[in-house]
Amino acid sequence: MTPSRDKRSSAVSPFFVVGCGRSGTTLLRTMLNRHSQVAIPLESLFIVDYLRASQNIDRRRLFAMLVREYELEEWGVDVRASDLTEAGDAREAIEKLHDLYLAKVGKTIWGQKTPRFVRYGALLKRAWPHAKFVNVVRDPRAVVSSLIRSDVHRSNAFFAALRWLKDVTAGFDLQDRFPDDVLLVRYEDLVRDPEPVLRKVCGHLGIEYEAGMAAPKGNEMREYGSWYSQAHALLDKPPDPDRIDLWRTQLSPRQLSLIESICGKPMERLAMIAPSRRPR
Repeated sequence: MTPSRDKRSSAVSPFFVVGCGRSGTTLLRTMLNRHSQVAIPLESLFIVDYLRASQNIDRRRLFAMLVREYELEEWGVDVRASDLTEAGDAREAIEKLHDLYLAKVGKTIWGQKTPRFVRYGALLKRAWPHAKFVNVVRDPRAVVSSLIRSDVHRSNAFFAALRWLKDVTAGFDLQDRFPDDVLLVRYEDLVRDPEPVLRKVCGHLGIEYEAGMAAPKGNEMREYGSWYSQAHALLDKPPDPDRIDLWRTQLSPRQLSLIESICGKPMERLAMIAPSRRPR
């Protein structure tokens, strides 16, 4: 398969892995990064800010600010404003940054894994009309359980459920608006049987599936600092289906009732409603 190309650029159109935080987007990113052509840098929240500001700030000033973004240091890319002089706008500058990242890692196709971008699908489609999205969805009870235990996110059952509802609703809106360009992936399917899910994702992105994408390589934590390495320690191990339903013993009946009352309608659309009784 040949990846689609943006008519306004020689660069391969990017793709975006999106969804609610703690839904498995990092797991999918790790698997896709094992592909010989695909490179997905660490999360890049700054991208939507610069796309939105592009029409209101002088180009040189914009680029001078862009190259100072801390997240670029995490990419391991050494870039100066002078490297962006040929870029006509923020979109082209962002493409240039990814070209530098591709050169660093020796690959040819860039993607993004910033879950919150699910809320900015229309903006990203304006910038890259041929972009594809992979929307990762996980049972809200598992997401809430993870969010309230996360040192990164720190939440409670009420606000975590609202966050899931907001992001999943945004994903539905994105899929309804661009049905051919958005693929919904269930976290539970990815964990239980990764290969068919990865084959479907690769087909959606227009790249060939490669054997071994589901298998940990043992060195994938090196790009994370020590603190995030602890947060993502499970990435060095095969996905564990036994962890899928841990929420059943981690959440109280009151928390489960709250989550299901807030998230019930999209759970029905996703056929996620199931008995939430705690095991005896």
